[in-house]
Amino acid sequence: MADLRPGQVLREFKTKSGFPATLRILQEHDASELRDYMNRLSAEDTFVALSGEKVSLEEEEKFVNSLLKKFAAGDCLPIVCEINKKPVSIARINRKQNMRKRSRHIGTIVISVRKEYRGEGIGKECMKELISRAKNIKGINILKLTAFAENKPAIRLYEKCGFEIVGRLPRQYLYKGKYQDNIIMQRGI
Repeated sequence: MADLRPGQVLREFKTKSGFPATLRILQEHDASELRDYMNRLSAEDTFVALSGEKVSLEEEEKFVNSLLKKFAAGDCLPIVCEINKKPVSIARINRKQNMRKRSRHIGTIVISVRKEYRGEGIGKECMKELISRAKNIKGINILKLTAFAENKPAIRLYEKCGFEIVGRLPRQYLYKGKYQDNIIMQRGI
């Protein structure tokens, strides 16, 4: 990842509806737009960690800076998908670090897409980019992710990208008043 830098364009593509989209590396001044993006996802109460709570600019700036610090250390690959210079998706691979050397070979993938752009192939393009670049994150040879059990479109996408269900944790998320199982998926690279 030494050849990559914050803000660098990785590639461009067209969505299923023909919107020109750009995949690029996260950069520091994305915080304001991403705060708005995350607050929209939170208000929607979709399949993400946030559920109606608001993210402040200060919180988002800290989060973006933490991702960029991990990126500089080779432990994170944060990408943004933009349409008309506005973020419509954020995705990343984080190296697992909770057990020091024992789990540094695992990269955890996180992807979200704005509601009005779901079904446009953006999640698939982000996933393809992350998988292809995961090989450049020294030592990572397993990619892992989790999904809400009812998020069938995401699970289908992950399966098409070579992920297999390796576990299911019952009642892990409270989603719209009902408990959801957490589906754990992984693949090699």
